[in-house]
Order: sequence, then C-alpha cells, then structure tokens
Amino acid sequence: MHLLELVNDLLDVSSIESIALILNDDDVDLVELSKTCERMLRPRAQKAELLASVDTSGGPLHIRGDDRRLKQILINFANNSIKFTKAGGHVIMRAYQDQEGRAVIEVEDDDIDISTEDQKTIFNTFIRVDSAFVNEKEGTGLGLPLIHAVAE
Repeated sequence: MHLLELVNDLLDVSSIESIALILNDDDVDLVELSKTCERMLRPRAQKAELLASVDTSGGPLHIRGDDRRLKQILINFANNSIKFTKAGGHVIMRAYQDQEGRAVIEVEDDDIDISTEDQKTIFNTFIRVDSAFVNEKEGTGLGLPLIHAVAE
C-alpha cells in the first residue's frame, strides 16, 4: 500500500508540474468531506492511540471545487497529523466560513512543533523535518509538496 501511495504521489506531482492536472467543478460540502476523511482515517488514528474528530459546529459549507482533490488534501494533512502526534493526542478537522466569507479547512493536532525555519522548506519535494521523532516515521517528503501544489 505504501509503495502504491508513493507511486500515485509521484504521478500527481508530475502531473501538477507539467500543468496536466485537470480539476473537476463539483458541489462539495466541506463538512461532509471532513466527516468522510475522518471515517477513512479513524482506524489509523485508533491504532496510534489518538482521538480523531470533526468539528461540525459550523453546519454545512458548500463550495465549488474538485471533491477528489480536496479529499486528497485533507487526508494528507490529517494523516500527517496522525503520524506525528504522540499517543493520547487529538486530531480535529473542521470546515467553516471565515469573517471575509472564505471557506476554510483546518486540521488541528497536538503534534510536534515545526520551527519557523523548517516551515519555509517542508513544502519542497523530498524534504522532511530533521528530528528524532520524525525520523522514526515512514515518509518520503512528498505529501506536503503535493497538497501545496494541488491547493495552489
């Protein structure tokens, strides 16, 4: 599964870099999308002894976007949160409309802090934060660059 995910990520990065990525124009409820992603990641969170949840207090939030790609972004972010949060922690997904009327998707966790310096590089391909805790975990350094490129 890990190898398949790696190949798919590489193909996605290649598509994005060659400007061949085609986005769909779907009606997407970001709250329902968050619930779907939480259900998909719940077994992984439970195995890591974490609580994963969705904050639905904002109610439905419909936007126009690519359902599959938005799901890919949210799953990657939430998966990173699960991977880098220590047992007993909490990962919360939420979607809401900010004060300017923009749709916002957030993943909040109890993970390790990322230094300001590392925040400048973690969206570069094959870059990972250099720490003992991070080095214990599987990863290629493709997840964050991929979702950054898709979001852009």
